[in-house]
Amino acid sequence: MQGSYRIQPIGSVNTTLRYTFAGDKAMIQLKGTDIFNGYNHFNMKVRNGAQHLDMGVANYQRGITLSFSYKFGGYTKKESKNVDTSRFGL
Repeated sequence: MQGSYRIQPIGSVNTTLRYTFAGDKAMIQLKGTDIFNGYNHFNMKVRNGAQHLDMGVANYQRGITLSFSYKFGGYTKKESKNVDTSRFGL
């Protein structure tokens, strides 16, 4: 219940499957959003005295994504100097 609005319960289920191989350098990921289509077509009702309003809302957020990534080697962290904070009185 929200003010004079009545909104039915809504929800969505998202999931991700990830498979890593080649010595943790390669990854395949399958992601699904709102897989049961639960966030779509919820109804809202307003009842204020003689004012009656029924509204159906449709959200289309379902999706499926397949991605592949590969990490190339050779990255080394660069040495950095400490920041001179003496001018700030620290």
